Amino acid sequence: MSSYNSANKPFLAVWMRLKEMMMAKNKVVALDIGNVCLHITPERAFDYFGRHDFWQPEMPLAQAAGELECGRLSEQDFLARAQELIGGHFSLAEIQYGWNLIIGEEVDGMAAFVQSMREEGFRLVFFSDTSALHMREVQRKLSFFDLVHDGVYSYDVGARKPHQRMYEDFERRHGRPDYYFDDRIGNIEAARQRGWPAFQFDSIASAWAAVGANRG
Repeated sequence: MSSYNSANKPFLAVWMRLKEMMMAKNKVVALDIGNVCLHITPERAFDYFGRHDFWQPEMPLAQAAGELECGRLSEQDFLARAQELIGGHFSLAEIQYGWNLIIGEEVDGMAAFVQSMREEGFRLVFFSDTSALHMREVQRKLSFFDLVHDGVYSYDVGARKPHQRMYEDFERRHGRPDYYFDDRIGNIEAARQRGWPAFQFDSIASAWAAVGANRG
């Protein structure tokens, strides 16, 4: 057994080096969704429900939303909980409609950016804290949804960024990306600690600048 292991050490070393090289040039772009691909507009939900306090982290509805996004609360249970907390005069269909108002319109220029990266041979992968409820709205609103190769979502993983499980799951499925864009600095810092080329997104210009600087 020891001679077998010794004989395979050179092969294993070469394989590990090839794997490192593949991860270094993986041709993958990781995209957060909220405020990167689509605007997040909680104020529209505030106005619809006539309440402006439920978005605060300590509020029960925000906590229920966190459970939904981690896959620990079913969609129907969440809607029923939201109905209870917001007010029973809203039907479940109205609760769902109002909750989906949080998902705003497509970020200007993002479709062209995604198309350009695809033409250069990159695979685009969503990397987002979200729910199946909101993903249906994302799919409906994003013009370039079908250009994105795959998605790593908190409701599938069972954790939200910057929890390491999200990053580990992404790496297991897609390797380390060449670019990662997110609007939240905490998520960016967690990615950089893992060696990801991560860039804080504040406009489409920031994405083009990151890609251009890396090429230069």
